[in-house]
Amino acid sequence: MMDNKIVKSIAKLSEPIGSSSNEDGAALLIARLSSQFGDLDLNQLQQSLQGKYSPSNSIAKNSIAGDEEFHRNNTEDLVARSEESSLAEPTPEELAAWQAQQFRRGKETLLRQKEETMAPIQKRRLALRHENPQTSSSIWDDGDWEELSALPDLQGQSSLFFGLEGTHESKNSKDDPEDAVFVGVAPLLLTLATSPKGDPELLGTAWNRLYSSMEGDGLSFFNLCHAICYYDGPTLMILSVVPSKSKMVASDTTIASQSAITSIGFFTTTTWQESPEYFGNYSDHDRAFLFAMDEQHNRVEFFNMQKRNVERGGSRGGFMYCHPSTKSFKRLGGKSCPRGTGEKGNHFYERTDGAVYGIGIGGKPSQPRLHLTETLEECRCLTYDSSRTLQDGNLFLDKPAFESSLYYFDVDSIEVWGVGGMAWIQHALEAREQARAIAASNLEQRRRIYDKTQMLDDFRNGLYSTTTKTEQSQVWSFRSDLSVSRNFLHLIQETRGRIVSF
Repeated sequence: MMDNKIVKSIAKLSEPIGSSSNEDGAALLIARLSSQFGDLDLNQLQQSLQGKYSPSNSIAKNSIAGDEEFHRNNTEDLVARSEESSLAEPTPEELAAWQAQQFRRGKETLLRQKEETMAPIQKRRLALRHENPQTSSSIWDDGDWEELSALPDLQGQSSLFFGLEGTHESKNSKDDPEDAVFVGVAPLLLTLATSPKGDPELLGTAWNRLYSSMEGDGLSFFNLCHAICYYDGPTLMILSVVPSKSKMVASDTTIASQSAITSIGFFTTTTWQESPEYFGNYSDHDRAFLFAMDEQHNRVEFFNMQKRNVERGGSRGGFMYCHPSTKSFKRLGGKSCPRGTGEKGNHFYERTDGAVYGIGIGGKPSQPRLHLTETLEECRCLTYDSSRTLQDGNLFLDKPAFESSLYYFDVDSIEVWGVGGMAWIQHALEAREQARAIAASNLEQRRRIYDKTQMLDDFRNGLYSTTTKTEQSQVWSFRSDLSVSRNFLHLIQETRGRIVSF
């Protein structure tokens, strides 16, 4: 139905030409149409109305005639529209039909954009729901959710945090499936995987261990990066941490006490990559959260992304980064310098732009909400996110030892799991291998270019007493690979006189 105010505004246009109420009516009509229809050409509408109801049509026509190009391109169209009574004299029925058309076009555009921008992870979520129709969706009503059709399954792999769970055993014979008894999932794992504050849709599936500091991978930042980078699937990182001794301000705190050890972690559906900039976008397709686990009370605290703030925060639209200092150090032109004061200083290094190397979650480049250093010592987890990307809160669950260490901690052990089901895990592993192969190929190509360039420099500097056919063929290959100009090769020939004329 047509807005009554718009109809009244149109009615006012029938008043005598030149009246102030008529001008107010035209302005009101334009304003109300603008508020309802964003794609309306207001300039064209206003010119049509002024051309019809202006106190002096001759003056308006003369002003338009002054711009020949505008008059030639638009006058005929405006006259035709006026004759057809489309914009100059719209009837309530015409405006109602036009309004319905605009709404329909807008809805079709939104649906088309949604289909075009649907991330691969959302498509995989839909496939996962199709495979497990009883699995609850990511939308929860009043904190209630349906029972998961599948519990988290570690595929018989051991875990430092959950033990060997999710397997089947037989009372009498392992070969008799009828006697198989399901060994229940660890309570803490069940709490983590099924909580509506997390992502039960992905965590309530098969898991695959990507990295474990206690299972041959070692406690190494670079081994960790090698395991997770370019893995194209959701990952769950769990850390066992202790307060950093070098940062303790209370000498009477017993760091070695078991109560000081705690477990924290990070879940993301974003693909890990080596990048000095933040990456990842919070949306319906992408999820991420920090969490803290309390084994004693079987409790898991979640710190989710804040959608309304992720685009304007210090993380420049993203919420995570992974930046080893050896990757792009020379390209950034940075200079290693220990951050902080004292004889020991911090174990991580600061870039020239103020950002810190390592892995950062939330916050801003110089102060991530969660920061893992390259030595995995003197890491830090702030209780406040300066970029308002992640929910505030204490990941150490108010343990006094971490308050005494100013929330600095040392990593004792790490595990990283790929989740989302075996089909998704297999795809993610293949994508990681392909990315590694491409990176290795690029590295080998750069090495070859460097070697051949060095060889040409050796020829020019007279380091070769003779020139073999192999060396000449290498020069030919270099000329073909890099399209070296004939003048540059002649320079080598004139310098040594040992290369056959080309």
